[in-house]
Order: sequence, then structure tokens, then C-alpha cells
Amino acid sequence: MRPSAVTMLLALALPLTAGAEGQDPAVQEDALAPWDVASCKPGEWVKYEIDPGGGAAKRGYTLGCVAADAETVWIETDLFVPAADAGTVMLLGAGTKDGKIREAFWGKPGGAGRAILILPAARVAEAPGTCTGSVAADTVKSKDTAFDCEKRELTSTMRLNGASLTAVKRIWVSKAVAFRYRGESERVAWEKKPTVDGGVVRVETEAGGLKTTVTLVDWGADAKATLQRTEDDGGKK
Repeated sequence: MRPSAVTMLLALALPLTAGAEGQDPAVQEDALAPWDVASCKPGEWVKYEIDPGGGAAKRGYTLGCVAADAETVWIETDLFVPAADAGTVMLLGAGTKDGKIREAFWGKPGGAGRAILILPAARVAEAPGTCTGSVAADTVKSKDTAFDCEKRELTSTMRLNGASLTAVKRIWVSKAVAFRYRGESERVAWEKKPTVDGGVVRVETEAGGLKTTVTLVDWGADAKATLQRTEDDGGKK
């Protein structure tokens, strides 16, 4: 069972990687949980830009499906790389049945990857609160391409340290985009349930006076692994 949307909003602030400066990073086994990796086809890739708001610097990340078989999907990405290790990538082998990461390698593109530690999924306590959701058709343009989307808007109200907090999250999903979004928890009270299976074109999150956006800026079908896998089993739990 996936966590509630209230919990998912809180979990946005949790790190999905770990590692002190000068040490190899680590990755949580559920780091790829937002995507239905089993639906990914080798070669598909998407690139996003994150604007954290508040004047903070923007950053980008790429997800690419570089190989797949009946049991494992291989995703190469720089999303979970710590800022101190910019310029490196991770190669993650996830199970097709549960999406959990089984093998993980890290290094510079073109080189041999080093097996890294895979951490258990973080336990996120359910926050008391409610979440309602609505769905509407919309069109979002990216790189001169207009995507027909299903716009999902979730409004979550929760109590933190005795204070009430309201957060709004808008997600635009399109069948034409790879890396299918897995969707929200069944605990969302939908006015009308989502019906579109597809990837994310844009996400907007507003909470505490801060607006964060994630925008699709590029995509393609020619992804290839730039990191070589090693036989080292150091990344296994």
C-alpha cells in the first residue's frame, strides 16, 4: 500500500540518498517508487528542471531506461546524486514486480561504476489530516510540443506542531510521456478519479508560502548506459 498523499507531501523533504563528503553515496530501495519502472521501455528518457522557489538555484535531472528484461529494469539517473558529487550518475537495477532497487552503481559517465549501499525504505509516519483531489483536462506546452494532459489537483490539510498547514499539489500527466507516474494513494478523496496512465509533464507544489515546480524540458528514445556495471556486490543489503 502506498502512503497517503498527506504523507507523500511531507516525504518530499526526505533525502533519498546518503553519504558523507568524500564517501560513496547510498540510495534508498524505494527511490524509484514514484514511477512504474516495469512499464519503461529501453531507450526512453526524460529530463526535468526543478525550481525550488524562494530564490534558490534551479537544477535539472534525467531519468533513462537503458536496459530491461523479465526481472530487472535498469535506470540511469543523476536525480539522487548529492550536490557534492555533481557530474556523476547512478545506475539502478529495479525489480519489475515491486520496483525496489536490487543493485546500484555510481560513478562518472564512461567509467566503471562502483557498487553502492542500498538503504531500506524510510518509515514515514502518517500525518493526521485530509486530502481531496480533483481532475480536469488541460494542455501544457514544452519545447514547442503541446501535451494533452490530465491535471490532478490535490489539497492536503494537516497539523504539524499544533499548527494547521495546507498544501496544494498540481500534477499534469500525459500518455505521450515516458516514465509512467504511479499515482496517489487510495486515501485521497477524489471528486472524480484519475483515468490517464502516463508520465509527468509538470508538477507544482505550494505550501507555507513557497512554490516549487518540476517541468519536463526534454525527452527521447535513445538512452544508453554511460556507466559500466561491476561484479562487486557491495551494494547489496
